[in-house]
Amino acid sequence: TTPCYTFSSNEAGAITFGGSCTSSTSNASADNNSISFSILEEGAYGDCTIKVTDESGNISNTLSINTFIVFSYHRISS
Repeated sequence: TTPCYTFSSNEAGAITFGGSCTSSTSNASADNNSISFSILEEGAYGDCTIKVTDESGNISNTLSINTFIVFSYHRISS
């Protein structure tokens, strides 16, 4: 219920999340960035976005995250 996502940024800066996804990770480096989303309920998510704002206030293009599904399973022991 806490999916991970990796994205690349050309600039370091503050991350802004849009849609249903949030994270405690608030800064991106100028490299690959791996984040864990905050707890999500089971279901499909197709509205999550990420933007990075650098120190000069330049805002990146919006990164739209492909639709993904959160589900959990429970093992039944005998």
